[in-house]
Amino acid sequence: MKKIFTLIPIILVCLISIGCNITPSTNSTKSTYEINTFDKASISDISLANGIISLTFTYSGENQLQLNDWFVLEIYKDGAWYTLPYDIDTDWPLLAYPVEPNQSKTHEYNLESVYKTLSAGKYRIVTEVSDFIETGNYTNYYLSAEFEIK
Repeated sequence: MKKIFTLIPIILVCLISIGCNITPSTNSTKSTYEINTFDKASISDISLANGIISLTFTYSGENQLQLNDWFVLEIYKDGAWYTLPYDIDTDWPLLAYPVEPNQSKTHEYNLESVYKTLSAGKYRIVTEVSDFIETGNYTNYYLSAEFEIK
């Protein structure tokens, strides 16, 4: 009988820990990206359909903004953002999509090609942009946009 009373608290702690979902995913890590610090570029429009997210980048700088295809998704859980691991091995193309000063450009990211299944929740996409002056002279920044999957 003593053994049962000893095991009950241990079992309860285990059940509570499993039910609370302490971390968003066993492979998720707390976000470390410093986002939206570049005051000359922003994401102004977001749309999501069929696993494709379209972001409109607006640039007000003097140089050229360069977009690329790289992105990560983060999920908001328990008051913090967590970076989701990729579901597949991904090689990102080394392409740059220019945005001229005082212009906007819409760029699409295929979420399902990198993250197979996304459950309901609050997410943000983080992507890198470059304030490009000339070859070898640029500064990289991270921009993000929040969205929800219901």
